[in-house]
Amino acid sequence: MPQIRSEPEIKDISVSSLLLDPDNPRFFHIKALQGRQDLSQEELMQEMESDTSIPTLAKAIKRSGVTDPIWVKELHNGKFLVLEGNRRTYILRQLISEKTKPPAGIMYDRVRAHVYPTDASETELILQKARLQAGKKEWGSFNESAYTFELRFRYKMEIEDIAAELQKSIKEIEHSIESFKMFKQYSQTTKDSNPKKFSMFDEAPPKVWTWINEAPTNLKVFYKLISPKDGQQKIRSVATRGGLRDFAVILDDKHALKSLIDEPDVTVEDALEIVKENSIKMDMPFVMRIGSLATSLQSLTEPQIEKLKKDRRIQVDIRRLRKACMDILEKMNGEGT
Repeated sequence: MPQIRSEPEIKDISVSSLLLDPDNPRFFHIKALQGRQDLSQEELMQEMESDTSIPTLAKAIKRSGVTDPIWVKELHNGKFLVLEGNRRTYILRQLISEKTKPPAGIMYDRVRAHVYPTDASETELILQKARLQAGKKEWGSFNESAYTFELRFRYKMEIEDIAAELQKSIKEIEHSIESFKMFKQYSQTTKDSNPKKFSMFDEAPPKVWTWINEAPTNLKVFYKLISPKDGQQKIRSVATRGGLRDFAVILDDKHALKSLIDEPDVTVEDALEIVKENSIKMDMPFVMRIGSLATSLQSLTEPQIEKLKKDRRIQVDIRRLRKACMDILEKMNGEGT
């Protein structure tokens, strides 16, 4: 059932009382995928340094302060756990540490916040995190899926309730959970915990999902094709040339797929060329006989040519063949001779 929501209060609180949330999905790959538990505030601050959106946001906060209230939960020790606003908290801490003087009327040492009471339920808090972050560009599908996975397996929420709370379809929630489950298994198997690799599962074409689920060996092959660990990573993205969508095309051609898997030097682009060649053979099988026909015609002996001269029908067919070849060459290459 949907959870009863607690009502937060708006308060001005000291930045020194804020604690970054180690359960924030931006740190999920560290805890769940790398196995590093009990992250300190210093470790969390170090992880925040790699966020590429920090410099732009820091300029705005340095100039105008934090204009959009953060969301926190009050703890029993007088501290406040940041539910939403980790980047803003990080920047304020940095400005204070660097002893940056704020503009007139701006404070760096205090921030306005929506404060949940100490007795607010964990389920309500994680739902609120997801509501606040859903759709934000910097949040991304990995973090949304991490939250969805947590709601389903840690907080035992039904898929229908998660869909209702996050205003998504049941199909979207099921896909999100399955994608994260697959990515988590991949990370544990290959030790590759890069969240960017999540797109290989979340954005995989249906044909790839079907192939993966056909046999356990297919899953192992897929891991090898997308993992950078053994130096044989052949699929590096989803949509760019040589990416996962091109791989989906290759799955229709067993010969091309086998070459890609078994031959170290064969790239996705190479396998695509094999698909194209085989496609021509399947669509126009007669084309494959042109070479042997040309060889046979060129090897005709003088006596054989003399016999052909007596057959008017054969002469007409040869002229038709010559005209057809010239027409095709003209269309293909702009060549008439």
